[in-house]
Amino acid sequence: MISKGEATVAPPCRVQEFILASKTVHVRAHDRLIHTRHYKFICAQCNHGVERETYAVNCPKYCINCRPPKPPQLSRARRNKIAEMVIKNLNKDEPSRDE
Repeated sequence: MISKGEATVAPPCRVQEFILASKTVHVRAHDRLIHTRHYKFICAQCNHGVERETYAVNCPKYCINCRPPKPPQLSRARRNKIAEMVIKNLNKDEPSRDE
């Protein structure tokens, strides 16, 4: 930690200059080549120095052990079914305009 007067400021994330692995991702009508980056940072939860290779654009905030779990992903069919139910319930609650 770097101290500026009374406030304590975390050191900026340092990125090594070389690019490691890469992969091709299909984006709409074209393919894009993306690369991993090697980040050295301080975990926001456990305060340990961590080195991590990731496809992320920004410096990660947590180490692998401390990162929060991701919510489960819904399938497209399940999302559509939920959307239909919500729309059906909204239409049921509205008074008809014929009256």
